Amino acid sequence: MEQEILVKELLTKSDKSFTLLYDNYSKSLYAIIYNLIKNREEAEDVLQEVFVKIWNNIDTYDESKGRLYTWMLNITRNTTIDKLRSKGYNNSQKNQSADNFVYMLEDNSKTVNRIDAIGISRFIKKIKTEVYSNH
Repeated sequence: MEQEILVKELLTKSDKSFTLLYDNYSKSLYAIIYNLIKNREEAEDVLQEVFVKIWNNIDTYDESKGRLYTWMLNITRNTTIDKLRSKGYNNSQKNQSADNFVYMLEDNSKTVNRIDAIGISRFIKKIKTEVYSNH
């Protein structure tokens, strides 16, 4: 679809225009987001946010400054970077890592995990020893 036609449709804010936008660009924008975030659910959330921003800000698009796709890529990139820098995202990643370690410590059924857990346990004991010996 030609970008001029799509932009005119988007400016009308019709349901048809949103469907056209989504059908033509969702896969490529999602691929960019997922490449940076590496988490399907988070990438889908960011994609939804990107489409809302495109929809709400289409009237700020200036054809003389570049192609529609380039404009949407900038929105996608900036939204994804904002998500990666957000405190909530960083905390969720830290919590996910901690959950994985707890699981490894509690899971006695797999030899590989037990070996990793032993290493973590020793590391934690070493840190505690260093902390107490420094006080």
